[in-house]
Amino acid sequence: MTQRLIIFGDSWSAGIGATEPLEEGFAALLGKKLNCPWINLSQSATSIDHATWQLIEFLKDYNPQQYQDKILFCLTGKARSWYFKKQEILELHPTKVDPTNKLYYSYVYSDELGEAERIKNIILVEELCRKYSLPVYFVLNWDDLPVHPLIDLNNFYPNSLLSLFDIEPLPEEKFTDRHVNSTYMTQFHPNNLGHQVIADALFNWLQQ
Repeated sequence: MTQRLIIFGDSWSAGIGATEPLEEGFAALLGKKLNCPWINLSQSATSIDHATWQLIEFLKDYNPQQYQDKILFCLTGKARSWYFKKQEILELHPTKVDPTNKLYYSYVYSDELGEAERIKNIILVEELCRKYSLPVYFVLNWDDLPVHPLIDLNNFYPNSLLSLFDIEPLPEEKFTDRHVNSTYMTQFHPNNLGHQVIADALFNWLQQ
């Protein structure tokens, strides 16, 4: 039975920032180190809401008797959300300045809402993976760990990916030049070295 690594997440796990994202992003590097096929369903600028929906869509016709998959679920910033416009999925992003985003973050969003939505999505992902006997591993890009009695933190990498670069976790709208132009990052994303550092750290974690 084929064992695969299935990755969900945003531009970080999609490999953006690497010279060749599909081959040098940390998801691809991790798949190679684990010596298993991988399917990367990450999308740039996506939200946790959207990534959870992608998992739901992935599982619609899933046959657990055919594969022995593992799920790597990379959690982007909890301030992000999504909406539909003419059947197209669009992202709400705290750094965008278009009218829809400005209205949402001015009159709807709060840190409490962002955290509640994150907790809800994590619990849903855990339950879906339990239903299909899929081991699930959560990774935080830059936010802190969620705290809720229904969430099993044993499934979480204990630190944010940003902290691997000796950079303190910080909301993405407050990123500074120190975050976006460092030894490991360029323009909000890990560079080739950053992706390698992440892949090495996650590989060591998954082997424990």
